[in-house]
Amino acid sequence: MKPKSVKRRSQSETSGTLLAGVWLLFLGLALVQVLLTFRGLRSEAGMDHAQLARQVARGEGWVTQCVRPQALNQVVKQGSGLTEKGIRDTALPPLPTVVLAGLFSGLKPYFDFAPETGAAVYVMDRVVAGVGLMCWLATLFFIHGVARRLLDEKVALAVLLALGLSQSFWDLAVSGSPRVFLMMEVSLAARLMTALLIRREEERSVWGCVVGLGLVAMAMAMTMWLGVILALVMMVAMLWVVPHGAKLLPMVAAPMGVFLVGWAWRSHEITGDLLGAGKPAAQAFLNAGRQGNIERGWADGLSTPSLTLVVRAFTYYGTQQFQQIYGWLGAVLAAPLFFLALMHRFRRPAVKGMLRMTLLLVVAVALICATLGGLRSGEEEHQLWVVVAPLMVVFGTAFLALLWSRLSFSNARSWWASWGYVWVAVGVSALPLITGLPQSVRSGLLARGDLAQWPPFWASRVGSLNRVLNEREVMMADAPAFAAWYTDRVALWLPMKRTDWPPMREVVKAADLKMAGVLVTPVSARVDYVGDVFTGSYAEWPDVVLRGPLIAFDREMKTWPDFPYTVPIPLAAATTGEGEGMALLMVFYTDRFREIRPPAPKKEAEPVDAGDGVTEG
Repeated sequence: MKPKSVKRRSQSETSGTLLAGVWLLFLGLALVQVLLTFRGLRSEAGMDHAQLARQVARGEGWVTQCVRPQALNQVVKQGSGLTEKGIRDTALPPLPTVVLAGLFSGLKPYFDFAPETGAAVYVMDRVVAGVGLMCWLATLFFIHGVARRLLDEKVALAVLLALGLSQSFWDLAVSGSPRVFLMMEVSLAARLMTALLIRREEERSVWGCVVGLGLVAMAMAMTMWLGVILALVMMVAMLWVVPHGAKLLPMVAAPMGVFLVGWAWRSHEITGDLLGAGKPAAQAFLNAGRQGNIERGWADGLSTPSLTLVVRAFTYYGTQQFQQIYGWLGAVLAAPLFFLALMHRFRRPAVKGMLRMTLLLVVAVALICATLGGLRSGEEEHQLWVVVAPLMVVFGTAFLALLWSRLSFSNARSWWASWGYVWVAVGVSALPLITGLPQSVRSGLLARGDLAQWPPFWASRVGSLNRVLNEREVMMADAPAFAAWYTDRVALWLPMKRTDWPPMREVVKAADLKMAGVLVTPVSARVDYVGDVFTGSYAEWPDVVLRGPLIAFDREMKTWPDFPYTVPIPLAAATTGEGEGMALLMVFYTDRFREIRPPAPKKEAEPVDAGDGVTEG
């Protein structure tokens, strides 16, 4: 018996050493992503949470600089209105903002973004990206625990490597998107549900798991409003897969219910509506349109939904998502194999229960994406496939291991027969990272002064507007979260209709503020065909959207008489071909010629009294 014990201990030590090496590799990749290849935030939702967190950290309260027309109309009706700091926010779920505000409170000296000093990447962007990376590493930890408890160490290692070497997930982690928070919470919920099912099998107490699931469900609702749907699906799964789950359900649902009731009361106090500025998130399900289009409407209402339009959009986007599903699942080979794993009859009750829970989450995500158009440009935050992809990888890898075990090899005890499926699953999934990371590192080292998420965002260029604008001046923008985050001033979203422009300007004037102009980025021109500009989200603003690009062809698109901001300040341009001019892809239109102020001088350190009348610099 002694030799077997020594052998078992040796295998355990080898497994632990290998696992430690894998985690060191992931930590190294995290540092590379945030220090060498990082180009700034890409998620507008992430920028929105970040600018609100900066306001909270300053002590300004829950006041947002990213002003949505519908939200502005709501607070004006309630008598609070707009100030130089912004408006009270009810649109964003609080959890990402609270987490970021806690970190920002100790980093106030870095709030000012001064691109003229050569800093192409905002320091606070790296802080936000660092939080996303910690959430991603926590997701890997939880998912590895799920695979290890349900299956075995080898499959768990394959799952860990396949996910951890997927470039798509690293890109999501540093984008600033709140989806990385939601992905971590879904993974933690899966880990707790796994423990609950196993404890039920062993007839042990499950109350700790139940309390944990209740807190996680509340966190999901506090992260994204779509997280409420996933939390409800998780509760339905509990009724389906957990013996006597109905008795446990109240403890899981209670924390989320308390939060939603409290938030609805707060929203009603601020806006007069229980849903507050988050109302468009619910209205989007009935309109078959973009949530942003509803938020950009000045009137607090919704046109009568067309059933034909809803069905047509549902069918179209429901089909489109499955044509692109491999990429939206992080390009991990094992993820789409989840659908084949549904055909296998797993024997262990806990495995069957988790498979059913994952199936319910997948169905919910498919319905959300089909209803909201989560795969089209401009609505990436509705794309929740990445949130459930780690769970799908667990069962897809298990199915791949089963298939591999059915293959006949000349030497059944060979290393390839035992570990081959791991190399296949990991190798294919890691190809984008292996081929792209060296070039990304090289670009990060050679072009550090010119890094940007371009198109559509160029942080250092829009940050330079502070050398042009004066105090108490605000702007309108087609990407208000981007403008507010990098200029640290109020940015109002360009409304859907031109008739909404005058009342918004009156609100700005009543607040003793001045509208400086309009920032136009490639966001408003992000269409499949040029003609779509006249029928899309910015159909009433073609003179603003197309004027910059048409300059390349020596064509001047006259602005409408009611638009006073005719003087362009170019921020980013690109050539359209040999012999052609420069197309202005990011422009700030203002009402007059403005002088660019020189960079503010660096503050010298104050002398420190060293005693006996002697000072040290």
